[in-house]
Amino acid sequence: MWYLLHEASQVAFSPARMIADLTKLACTHSLNPVTYTPGGRALVASCELFERTTRAYPKPTFNLPASERVVWQQPFCRVIAFGPPSNKPKVLIVAPMSGHYATLLRGTVAAFLDSHRVFITDWSDAKHVPLSEGQFDLSDYVDYCRAMFEALGPDLHVMAVCQPAVPVLAAIALMEAE
Repeated sequence: MWYLLHEASQVAFSPARMIADLTKLACTHSLNPVTYTPGGRALVASCELFERTTRAYPKPTFNLPASERVVWQQPFCRVIAFGPPSNKPKVLIVAPMSGHYATLLRGTVAAFLDSHRVFITDWSDAKHVPLSEGQFDLSDYVDYCRAMFEALGPDLHVMAVCQPAVPVLAAIALMEAE
């Protein structure tokens, strides 16, 4: 439901964003006397704020000094490995899937690169996954975590950042119970 509202708001605000851009352009033109007034500057700031808060941001890159390769992939997630295989301790960073990109954790990945083989989850935007792949709920989330842990092998350290803490703990508990 929330995703539908988000998508609807992106479409609905598109004309308003264009109007805000045109207003900003007009109010910052050097020949417009409004440009030099406090009201004009406030209007420009309001237009910039509106545009930035309603913009659909593209997915940024990690832009780290290490190679990236996909080592595990399913419809709703993939695991990216950084750097060449090594004997360093392995750490999987399980990023939130709550509408943010794993690249927001680039600083965390960078901090681990010198001392660990780093892996990170890169969750797919559900709107890009075909309905034929089925739904994705909490038990699927836990199953994905278990599959990732098994694919990355023994002696794996796992760091869940915020939201995935519960599914990660559930996956570990289920694996321990077996």
